[in-house]
Order: sequence, then structure tokens, then C-alpha cells
Amino acid sequence: MRNMRANILIVDDRPDKLLVFQAVLEDLHQTIHTASSGDDALRAVLQHDYAVILLDVNMPGLDGLETAALIRRRKKSAHTPIIFITADLNDEVHAARGYSLGAVDYISSPVVPEILRAKVKVFVDLFLLADVPRPNGRRGGSPFSRRRVVRWRRRWISPPRRARSRGSSCRRSPTSVR
Repeated sequence: MRNMRANILIVDDRPDKLLVFQAVLEDLHQTIHTASSGDDALRAVLQHDYAVILLDVNMPGLDGLETAALIRRRKKSAHTPIIFITADLNDEVHAARGYSLGAVDYISSPVVPEILRAKVKVFVDLFLLADVPRPNGRRGGSPFSRRRVVRWRRRWISPPRRARSRGSSCRRSPTSVR
């Protein structure tokens, strides 16, 4: 597994930020591809499989959310993890739309290098584990298969289940205080 390398795609319209993200992630010793627009990102996704995509939300032309929606339409990249990078983490409308498009996380910019590296490393490791040959000669199943992604989203992304309202049919114990 040490000789295997995963592809990581970084998409941002600012060359200085692309350079910073590359410098932060080079310690992972993986193949890093960059794209300076949503269109460039879509071309890259057609050419390579990615362990994870880091995607700037605010870009001219095709923004990050539109790019993510188009990436999700392609069957082969439909389950590729996307981490959105944004300067405005308080924009709940963008966040809700991003999560509905399958974002696995949002990171605020400027990024904390250790946090970015750790989050990306998780997806790289999962991607590489899925490609390790098993004893029966088959490759490991994709950790991003539909069933696993749905289960993961239910557990970690879905809102917590709401408690029953006061007028519900829950029985009170005889010792409860009124």
C-alpha cells in the first residue's frame, strides 16, 4: 500500500490559495491536481478518479456549489467526497445547499493546516484501502458505495432525531413530578 498514491483535486480561482493548499497537503505524499475554475475541475474529474475534492464555494463563473452538482451527476464521481472551503462559514443557505449536494465537510478560510491535512488524510486512506487486493484476488469494495455513504450520512450529517412533544403518547411513571 505504500507505493499507492491517491489523486487529490484542489479547486480555487486564486493561485495564491492553490499554492497554500498544495504546500499544506504535500506532506501526505499523494498526487495533487489543481483547477482554477469549475470548468477546469469538471475536465479534471473526467480524466481522473479522486480520493477527495477540495472546492472553493465562491468562484466566478461556475461557483463551487454548481460545480459540485455537476460532479454528482456523473456516475463515476457521484460519491467522491467534497470538502467545501469558504470564507463565510455563517452562510447557512450555502451550507445547507452544499450538504444537500453531498458535501462531507466545510472548512473556513484561511485554513488551519493541521486540520485540513487531517481531514484530507482520512479520505485518502479510505480510498487507498478500497483499492487493496483481497486474498480472493478481488479489490476491496469502495468505501464510497451508495449504501456506505447513506449510512455514514445518516449517522454523521443528518439532523438529530427530535424528541416527542409534550402532548405525545409517552406514559408518565407514577412517581413523576407534575
